[in-house]
Amino acid sequence: MEAVAPSVGTSEQQPPRSPSPEQKAPISQEPGPRAQALNNIFTTALSHTTSTCSYAHFSSCFPTAARYNKPLLESVWRQVQNMVESRSRREFEQILLEKDVVKDLNDLDKLIGEAKVRKERAEPALEQPLHEVPPTQLFLAHLAPSLQGATTQLEAELEGLQRENDALIEKMKGQEEEVEALVQGLEAGIKDLGNTNEIMDEAVEDGTIRQEAREIHSEVARRRGETKSRL
Repeated sequence: MEAVAPSVGTSEQQPPRSPSPEQKAPISQEPGPRAQALNNIFTTALSHTTSTCSYAHFSSCFPTAARYNKPLLESVWRQVQNMVESRSRREFEQILLEKDVVKDLNDLDKLIGEAKVRKERAEPALEQPLHEVPPTQLFLAHLAPSLQGATTQLEAELEGLQRENDALIEKMKGQEEEVEALVQGLEAGIKDLGNTNEIMDEAVEDGTIRQEAREIHSEVARRRGETKSRL
């Protein structure tokens, strides 16, 4: 009892400790649905990987040891498998800790759960009940997909017709230009004929053409007579 008294007095002389600040409750690191699913995927992939390295495959790489010391080779094979599995799992867990994957996935689960709750609690949109919708509106809503497809098809056909009309208009413009050029050529020819007629009329009025025709007729008659006399 005497040995205990000094220790008690010493403890009474220590200054009271300041209250520690209130700490927030740590977020649970227990894996949620998505974290558990990730762990299950890793476990399945690791099991598949180790199962592919069977003893038959392993022993085929060491045929001499498999023939003369099979138990030792089996032991080595099990050690290799255990080492690969343990190291892979250890590195996977280290990555989960470094990246804080479990916490992030739990937060994602929490957000999705809260969103589902808000969606369920949200008031439905003010929509008109079906029994109050007019028949015409229901009929048009039912035909909307078909009408949309028909509208798209008609628009495509109208675009094709518009392209054809544009091509025909360009062709007609070219033909109009050709007709205009022909008309201009005909007008020029008519004008030339008019000038020729004027010259002919002036020559007829002067008697020049008649005189030349008489001279040609006399010359032709003279040559005919000479030809007959020779015969």
